[in-house]
Amino acid sequence: MRTLKLVLILCSLSFLNLYAQEDVNTNKISIFTDGNSFVEKTIKLTPQNNTFLLKDKFVPKARLGTLLIVDKDNSITSIKSFVDTIRTANLISRVSSTSYIDILKANLNKVVTITTDKKVRTGEVVELILYNQNSPSHIIFKEASEYNLLRINDILNISFPSKPIIPSSGIVQNDPYSVKKVTDLKLNIALEFKDSKAKEISMKYLQRGVSWTPFYYLELDDNRKVANLTLKAEVINDSEEIKESDLDLFIGEPNFEYSDYLTDLIDFKNLLNPDYDGGLGNSELYISALAVSGNKGAKAQGKSEPKNYQDFHIYKIENESLKKNSRAHYNLLETELEYRHVYVCDLLNISNEINIQNKKDNKVYHSLKFVNKTDNLFAEGPITIIDDTDKNYIPLAQSKMEYTPSQATGLLKITESLDIEITQSEEVIEVDDALLRFWRVNYQKARIKATIKLNNYKNEKIAVMLRQVVFGDVDESPSFKILEKKEKYYLPNAINNLEWNLELKANEEKEVVYEYEYYRYGW
Repeated sequence: MRTLKLVLILCSLSFLNLYAQEDVNTNKISIFTDGNSFVEKTIKLTPQNNTFLLKDKFVPKARLGTLLIVDKDNSITSIKSFVDTIRTANLISRVSSTSYIDILKANLNKVVTITTDKKVRTGEVVELILYNQNSPSHIIFKEASEYNLLRINDILNISFPSKPIIPSSGIVQNDPYSVKKVTDLKLNIALEFKDSKAKEISMKYLQRGVSWTPFYYLELDDNRKVANLTLKAEVINDSEEIKESDLDLFIGEPNFEYSDYLTDLIDFKNLLNPDYDGGLGNSELYISALAVSGNKGAKAQGKSEPKNYQDFHIYKIENESLKKNSRAHYNLLETELEYRHVYVCDLLNISNEINIQNKKDNKVYHSLKFVNKTDNLFAEGPITIIDDTDKNYIPLAQSKMEYTPSQATGLLKITESLDIEITQSEEVIEVDDALLRFWRVNYQKARIKATIKLNNYKNEKIAVMLRQVVFGDVDESPSFKILEKKEKYYLPNAINNLEWNLELKANEEKEVVYEYEYYRYGW
């Protein structure tokens, strides 16, 4: 018995010694809003016989063309990967069904990765669609903020981040097959060096599974016409444990053309479990996770001015730790935002043959108009709008903040207003008999008179913004401004984006008239 204990202790010490040589430090993770993140690590190691193996959690889930492994003294001679075959005991379950649909049915609303011939998708199966009482044909698959309809027959493989529920009729305890061995495959990366001296290598790569989402709170004070704007970050880590690393949060439009593909060095499609690729990070709380949050944010140092690089704005959070499968909230920005209430209507284009629109065709939205007077780019994301004028904290809406550069004007939609009515009509007041030949097609010119009628049923004065796309040559008028004009190309009419900024008194009716010339085929 003493001999057995001594052997076990020696084996344990040998195991610890092997892994004690791996000193891994994640220096920085650059996190983007599309589920990609760029990781920078250093690893201190001591090769054995000029070779060191990166295995298990140390193998990076690097995307195609992004993996870079170098050392300080340039002593790496080769980098190779291979798969270990390990045999383990198998516990046999008597499975009642082996079809994909029964397995998905038993694991509804769990995270699953589904492989089709076109794409690898990660999300939740939320519903099965039956074409008769017993035969499902499609699934409704939730990915991030959208739902997709997938055909069951298109599924090539399914995998789970944790052990799934398998429909079975029980585990066979005394089955003769329960002692059989099954194959377990492990990926290794072999680093070969010129010598066996202690090394420090750096490893950089793009991965999926860590992302972030910006979101805002806007608290209105109508007495001062100033709102308190708070920008927060929701960081999602479904990739790996992060220890005392700097996090750079990127605002902008990322472009990672090959991020859907693993680098070939670690891509053993026909051998490894597809789970190895890991889940895609997104703003949905797919699994139970640690959420660090609070009104003031988890880290005060996150409230720093972002640095601007090329077309990105970057917020830095220093020396942060996050468990795998965790989420965290951080405050990035707090500022005062001047605003004014405005009622916005995007007028629909109508045919002058129909002549008039119905009263409800033009929707009017109560909105907030503001100018971004900070030096920062406001990122696209959800914004919760609160009326705190009388310190009552009344929730008004959850809207969408569009990308708003510094010094640019933005609009935030609150709700549709039913107290403002806008209709429009058009009539042809003059037709030119001469024909215009344009790209081998004959067109005839007509002068059109357009009339917009506005009714304010509110007992208060309001500001109204009208926007209209007009095809043709518009007579200039001080009542509107041309925001943009696209000249003629494949059609004989220019395209004009017009905007009116009006004020309506309480219960006032107002009429806006303008004229334009339009070339139409077939008159």
